[in-house]
Amino acid sequence: MSGKVVVNRSMSLDGYVAAPGDAMDWIFDFMAPDEFPEIAAATGAMLVGRRTYEVGKRMAAANPDSAGYPFS
Repeated sequence: MSGKVVVNRSMSLDGYVAAPGDAMDWIFDFMAPDEFPEIAAATGAMLVGRRTYEVGKRMAAANPDSAGYPFS
């Protein structure tokens, strides 16, 4: 059995990828919102920094019944 490894990196010059208030909606300037769930479902694991993890944790806690946040 073989697997597929996809590497995707992002960082801005000032070290902040998110906009004020941890907004990440700028990503939809580059990808359609309906593509995100499919990409997320195909992702087996993500390696993220602590801040990204904490923001994701807050997002999941804010909407515990939401299927819109596909990562745990």
